[in-house]
Amino acid sequence: MIKKLSLTAAFIAVAFMIAGCAKTRKAGGQMDTPEVHTEQGMKYFEGGEINKAEEEFNLAISLDKKFAPAYAGRALVYGDRGRN
Repeated sequence: MIKKLSLTAAFIAVAFMIAGCAKTRKAGGQMDTPEVHTEQGMKYFEGGEINKAEEEFNLAISLDKKFAPAYAGRALVYGDRGRN
């Protein structure tokens, strides 16, 4: 149990380090904003489409590394995967 928890914590730490090093990309249009991607990610999450939700949250983060709601959405995805 402790080994599994340590491995999970290590994975999450590496994921945040990689995300922190990534460059911010420029928006491709008016609907390409962190807010829109996070909102769409929540719709996918609530609809049970976890992979699509994660993709949307990652797109939001790629636009603004400091956009906290996208990280919260991604945490929901990770939590849901851990539960299943």
